[in-house]
Amino acid sequence: MLIGIWTPMLVVFLVIIFVGIVALAVYLALRHIRASNVAVKSTTQLSDERAARLKALASACGNPDFAQRIERVSDDVRFSDSSIVLPLDTRISELIDSLYAAIQANDKEGAVDDLTELSSLAAQRRAESSRVKRGSF
Repeated sequence: MLIGIWTPMLVVFLVIIFVGIVALAVYLALRHIRASNVAVKSTTQLSDERAARLKALASACGNPDFAQRIERVSDDVRFSDSSIVLPLDTRISELIDSLYAAIQANDKEGAVDDLTELSSLAAQRRAESSRVKRGSF
């Protein structure tokens, strides 16, 4: 008789424990996904900001040929994979600052050097991001 009373209580207790474990697992998974989404959004915003700064430089530049080169680099930066942060990103941001300063100072040689290196780094970033993503889902 005692076994008949305790068996349903044991089943209810096990179900409550199981539901609690599942709820905790879902909560932790959602928290991780949210943190991951925030990181990706932040990284994407930084990439968009770099591309916008280059677009603004292109429109402020007086030389149409140079402006077109800046536009191409801006498109390379904008259309690269912006969901991951690479070590090159810091250097790209520094070069954009340097390019801006060179254009403001009318230093054509410095601006050409910065733009050439920036174009090279954009291509290198594209290759490195595809290498990092290779084999992942």
